[in-house]
Amino acid sequence: MAQTNQKKYFQVTAKCGHIGRLKYIPINFAVCAENAREAAQFVKRFPRVKKQCKDAILACVEITHEEYMALLDANRRDTYLRAKCHRQVVADEDFIARIQTTEGHARKERRPLSMKYRKWKYEGRYKIAFGEAE
Repeated sequence: MAQTNQKKYFQVTAKCGHIGRLKYIPINFAVCAENAREAAQFVKRFPRVKKQCKDAILACVEITHEEYMALLDANRRDTYLRAKCHRQVVADEDFIARIQTTEGHARKERRPLSMKYRKWKYEGRYKIAFGEAE
């Protein structure tokens, strides 16, 4: 009989960082799980992952045991993942270079001025009507 719940190794790339709503740092995490969906759900519960984003998981790729161990070692040496406070994060020169911006989520444009306001301002009635002196 074949075992169905055999553990596999995955490299899950997730959006991380408390650096703004439209900014993130992609971090590769090494996860041992039965399938890719379970690995992605597991990573969403990690600290520093942007859990509120629907697209928090960028990629999920199956890897070998050697790659898994190498990725674990790389994450142990990562200064961003080891930082305990914001000061330690900012001290890392590589941190700013790793920041990326989310595409397709532009901020709302300012509402255009109403025609009535523009007409009043052009005619000079806005200042008189609201008590603004010249």
